[in-house]
Parts: sequence; C-alpha cells; structure tokens
Amino acid sequence: MPNQVNNKRGQKYDQSFKEQVLQKVRGGQSVPKVAIELGIRESVIYQWQGKLGTDDKRKISDLEKEVFQLRNQLKQVEMERDILKKTTAIFTKSG
Repeated sequence: MPNQVNNKRGQKYDQSFKEQVLQKVRGGQSVPKVAIELGIRESVIYQWQGKLGTDDKRKISDLEKEVFQLRNQLKQVEMERDILKKTTAIFTKSG
C-alpha cells in the first residue's frame, strides 16, 4: 500500500515509495504494469523518472569525477613506484 498524504491537489507520495516504484521499473517491469499494480497513474511514474533521473545523473557525474581523480592518483603512485624500483636496482648493483 502506498505511503501517501492526501492534499487538495491529489495524492502526495513519500520519497521512499517513489524510489521503490522506480526500482521496479529499473528492474524491468513496465511502467503500465507497475501503475496498475500500485493503483497510480502512469504519468506520475514518468514524472518521477524525470525528476529523480536528474538526481541519478548527478550521482553518476560525481562518481565519474571521483574515478577520474583516483585514476590520476594511481598513475602518480605507479610512477613513483617505478622510480623507486629503478633506484633500488641501481643501488643494489653498485653496492
């Protein structure tokens, strides 16, 4: 049963419920099927997809930035490691 609050404009669903609905759609269920199953309009689900999809894109963008930064850090550490290996090899040969 949906978590909702009645108001003058109709029904208002809480964020948790919206996310559960969208998870069903992302999981492969069609919007019409989910709408019928839960007794809500298809257009409402499409609106939620538009609004919450933007948040998902923002999260992905943040993750992509983090991955880029981590890759750069990894390259730096690998370069430092290679320099240390070469330095160690030089000193062990001359010693």
